[in-house]
Amino acid sequence: MWACDRSGRSPVMMRIRTLSDLDTAVERLDGPQIVPPLPLSVGGVDPLGLRQLNFTMMDRCIPGLNNAAWRLRPYVVMAWAWWKMGRLAGQAGLHALAPLKARLFVDRIEILFQAGHLAAGNYDSLQGSEAIAARVLEKKGYDFSGEDWTDWHMRRRGQGSLLAPVSYGPSAKEGLGLGFLRAAGPLFVPVSEIMPAVRALDERLAPALRDPAFAALECGWVSLGKIKRWRSLWDMDDLSPQEIEVGRAALLRGGSASGRVDMIALVRKILQEADDPLLVDEIRTLAARSDQSWSTLPIARLWRALQARQLMRISLEGLLNWVLTQASDGPVSLQEMVGELHAALNVRRGATLDQWLAKDIRSSARIKATLSPVSLLDDIDGADQSDHPDLCAAGLRAAVAICREMGEEPDLFGGQPDRLPLERLSKRLKGAGQISMRDACELMISELLIGQHVYWAIGRSGDDTQRLRIVLDEGGWIALQGAGHANPTADRLDTLLRLAADCGLFLRDEDGAYLDAET
Repeated sequence: MWACDRSGRSPVMMRIRTLSDLDTAVERLDGPQIVPPLPLSVGGVDPLGLRQLNFTMMDRCIPGLNNAAWRLRPYVVMAWAWWKMGRLAGQAGLHALAPLKARLFVDRIEILFQAGHLAAGNYDSLQGSEAIAARVLEKKGYDFSGEDWTDWHMRRRGQGSLLAPVSYGPSAKEGLGLGFLRAAGPLFVPVSEIMPAVRALDERLAPALRDPAFAALECGWVSLGKIKRWRSLWDMDDLSPQEIEVGRAALLRGGSASGRVDMIALVRKILQEADDPLLVDEIRTLAARSDQSWSTLPIARLWRALQARQLMRISLEGLLNWVLTQASDGPVSLQEMVGELHAALNVRRGATLDQWLAKDIRSSARIKATLSPVSLLDDIDGADQSDHPDLCAAGLRAAVAICREMGEEPDLFGGQPDRLPLERLSKRLKGAGQISMRDACELMISELLIGQHVYWAIGRSGDDTQRLRIVLDEGGWIALQGAGHANPTADRLDTLLRLAADCGLFLRDEDGAYLDAET
């Protein structure tokens, strides 16, 4: 909002967040002012507030990993870099090293590792490629003593560094992840259990270790030619037996990370019973099926519940995209949208919500959706959701059916009530089971879609992000944003399988299909 003080000076922008702010702004106004566009950026990736429950389930199925860190060698490189930094500081008689100086050394090692792999076209799982290409590859090297270096290092800490929160950082530290590093004040040291891998990498790097880039806490220009030659010494695809053994032990560590161990055991059982190698999507589908020898295992039930939650979320977000499309050309009334959705669902006259929910549901692959939710999940992800409300609604039905087949267990389908856990949704629809399908369409649009969206969009307001996507005007509902596309949340299975393959638990062929290493 623009406010002009009584001296007549130029208007100033005031941030109106409370009634007190509004009163203050009004007092400063001399009269009407031209209001500029609000300084808001369109955003928000969770329009219905459903995603956190999925993340919670992923933490139970595959704890300690993320979707960005799926190779073993980067973990060892980070551990070696912190170990080497400590060794160099000790050799220099430095009992305490300034944190920035220590981090600059470690980050330099990371860049040498990343740049070598980027130059070789093997940047698998590594981040920050654009900056490394511009600063190192295009300039045929990099000056690690220049003015740009400290600034680049500080920006890499958030994104680009191996230790960044969006990369290997969280899983490299002690906790639920692989736990290669232990905090030592503001710095890190490798844990004793992984030292065989650190020493093995140190032996591999021996031909380069006399170069100042590795042998000194500070160095200057490092040529791209050297970086390329060094790449073969720590190639991600050429792991030592010690690294494989240490990685396997870290990945299979039990305790609070036991879900990860159980998931690996489930995948192993699936691969052992398969006739051919399986791709990750095939493993994902089979692990969630209800008619297999492993289906009653607790981890298989947990995985099936996770995929059912995924199906529910993408179905409702897909229906919200349909609503936004309906409201994108001007005001549209709730009853108009109800009529359109009712017609799209093609239900027989007089059908009730219970009867609609009981209908058989099959994916495009003719797989019964309640057997495995993943096939229908893929259908919705691959469709133009704005044009297929019937497909999205079928996904919702399948998710509810799976929840009921599994007894609506709170441990699998419960959660924070305002995040609309599947257990709560199932019981809500069960209570409304005898209403007509037209009334059910109104319930879905007004309560599950618009109501849920407005609740979360307004509840998260207060910053500069415009999350609200639809508003009620005199003539009806108007979309503030165009329809997007709802995607399944990456479930870490690919990360787990790739890491397990690096650790010798599975074999991965050139097509990306997996076999059990023991068979």
